[in-house]
Amino acid sequence: MSNTGVLNGNNVNQLHTAPNQAHGPQPGSSKRALEDAALSLDKSPAAKRRRPQPDLSTLLPPPSNCEIQLRFQLCRFQGVYRVVRVPFTFTFAHLYRLILLLFGWSGYHGHQAEVLTHVEKYASPGRKGEVKKHRYWKVPPRPARGEEGWVEWYQDYSRHEREPALRVAPKGRKSLGWDFEPHFDEDYEPMSRWERLWKELQVPWKKDDEVTLGDIWAPKSRDNFTKGECSNEEIAIHLEYDLSSSWDVHVTIEADKDGHYMWKVNPPTNRPVITVATGGAPVEDARSDRGELDGKKKKVSNMLFLPDIFERFLKGEVGSEARKTEHAVYDMEEERARQQAAAEERERQRRERQQNQTNGPGDDGEEHHSDGDSYSDEEY
Repeated sequence: MSNTGVLNGNNVNQLHTAPNQAHGPQPGSSKRALEDAALSLDKSPAAKRRRPQPDLSTLLPPPSNCEIQLRFQLCRFQGVYRVVRVPFTFTFAHLYRLILLLFGWSGYHGHQAEVLTHVEKYASPGRKGEVKKHRYWKVPPRPARGEEGWVEWYQDYSRHEREPALRVAPKGRKSLGWDFEPHFDEDYEPMSRWERLWKELQVPWKKDDEVTLGDIWAPKSRDNFTKGECSNEEIAIHLEYDLSSSWDVHVTIEADKDGHYMWKVNPPTNRPVITVATGGAPVEDARSDRGELDGKKKKVSNMLFLPDIFERFLKGEVGSEARKTEHAVYDMEEERARQQAAAEERERQRRERQQNQTNGPGDDGEEHHSDGDSYSDEEY
């Protein structure tokens, strides 16, 4: 007799227990089996996607034995800049958090960064580190108008001349301003001369935790981002904070009086060293600029120059804020205590005013009459 299509007792047990076994051990299983099941779940791709990933930009990067001295110039605000020696292992995510500390911004607004090449900077002292113009390093120099090859250059390269060499976006977001550009995959074979040119000149973009300063600058110019097409001094970073507004910072190389801007350090370090800080940024999201000093006249807190200030800033132990008369850097515990004391004082004053309004003027136990005579409660 054939048993095709017939379920005996063993078949039924297997039918009901198989799904449970697929989901891990059942109650009563050994402790080791439960631990192994939990470990397997932790290693599964789905669990990794659900598990919140730590933000590495809130931790100091690995130590580096090479430092570079950079100037952070607040664009269009003369005399507001910082000079910092930064380890090569700093990512663009770390650089963004460093800029928040340097200029007292909250980080509530969107941001993005670009790497500029063949840069020319302003010569005036107030705008020393600000980029005047730049050219994409893959675009040949512009011929003089009317010279041989000018028409061909204009047709092929004029659209790309002012492009950045690299675009860097925060993790999990890509700027909408970049989406209109055609994108070609690496394995795509261009079909026309136009497509070949656009693929060759296509501007790459990366996440801010994927690019370090060591990928942009190098001890030898032939090893930098442009592979020697530009010198280190001709490369800059443009960080735009609060998109579509005027909060731009240009990051360029700042040589010392001997012409040095890069050093080998021993032991390796992962802390930035702030050496110069002049002026302060405008108040963020201010309703008005009434009573606010000119940026170059603002004072800078001495706490900004502490050797461990960036590490404490990442931990949330210190705060940085652009105010109307200064760039304030403060201990968060002390600031909370100050704000609590100020709130208690305001509450005390409010209660005094309320008490005075309740008692009314002259409420001192006497009854006042319109004829000017007053009598105490006992005399009356």
